[in-house]
This record gives sequence, structure tokens and C-alpha cells, in this order.
Amino acid sequence: MDPDQYFESAEAHIAAERYVEAKKALEAAAGLLKEKDPRLVRYNERTGRVLYLQGNLKDSKESFMRALRQAKGPGVGQPSIADAYAGLGLVLIKEGNKPYARKFFVKGLEAGPSPKTRQLIESQLKKLPAKP
Repeated sequence: MDPDQYFESAEAHIAAERYVEAKKALEAAAGLLKEKDPRLVRYNERTGRVLYLQGNLKDSKESFMRALRQAKGPGVGQPSIADAYAGLGLVLIKEGNKPYARKFFVKGLEAGPSPKTRQLIESQLKKLPAKP
């Protein structure tokens, strides 16, 4: 399989809440990517999502941050960047840092999210206190 097929497999596993299998598919995808491949952003964002869903906030946060650091190169898909910002916002809410979470959700909207991510971000922003 090529990396994109592994990403699709990981998505199916995430949707079915089979997180161990999702991680394995993501690792297989990463193993086929070169050092500067823009799909590493997607790999780190999806890994962060799996870790978040498993309740591992510390490693999830680091994975989302790694995705955002890698997002500075050419060819990086905007939805993956928006997903990473949204994921980091969710982690920050769980950590009790709502003002900072708001900043990441706003950045996610600016990054050009998919309709699903836009809906998630907008619903989270409605729950957060307005800027001080």
C-alpha cells in the first residue's frame, strides 16, 4: 500500500474506535514518507487525534505541536493544519486553558478547515468565554 492508503485505513479505524489499529496504519504510512514530505503534517495531526481520543493529552499535545511546526513547508494541505489547530484547542480545553484554546480555534478557522472541522471549531468557540 502507499501512504495515502494507510491514512485512509487509519481514518476507518479511528471512526470505528480501533485506536491501536489506527496507530499501526499511521506508523506504516510514516515509514513510507521521506523527511520533508508534507504528509508528515497529516501523520502527526492524526496521531495527535488518536492519542487525544485515548486520553493521552501530553503526547497528543506534542503531536499536534509537531504537526504545526512541520506545516511551514510548501505543499502542506490546509485542512491538516486546521485539524492540528483544532486538536490542540481541544487538548487545551481539557487542560483548563480556555483562553489559549480560543486562540488555537481561531487560527484553525484562518487555516481553511474542512466543513467538519469548521463545524467543530465553531461549536467549541460558542462554548468558550469571549475574549477578556
